[in-house]
Amino acid sequence: MKQVLSFLRFNAAGLIFISLGLAGGYLYYRLTLCATGTCPLTSTPYYSMLVGGLLGALAGDLLSALRQRLTSRSSQ
Repeated sequence: MKQVLSFLRFNAAGLIFISLGLAGGYLYYRLTLCATGTCPLTSTPYYSMLVGGLLGALAGDLLSALRQRLTSRSSQ
């Protein structure tokens, strides 16, 4: 149990960004209208949520790297 809690604490920011990306992908699916029904990203919510989750993971990783870079510069 302690391992799970330490994993969640260590990766909290990334998990938050992934969940925000998933929610954003679902909102994109619901709010984007495709008149023909053949739009590949909005044909099912799973595709748009997958892309949103990936974008959220990339954004979280980018912000984590920037935060580490800033903290390493300030400690020097």
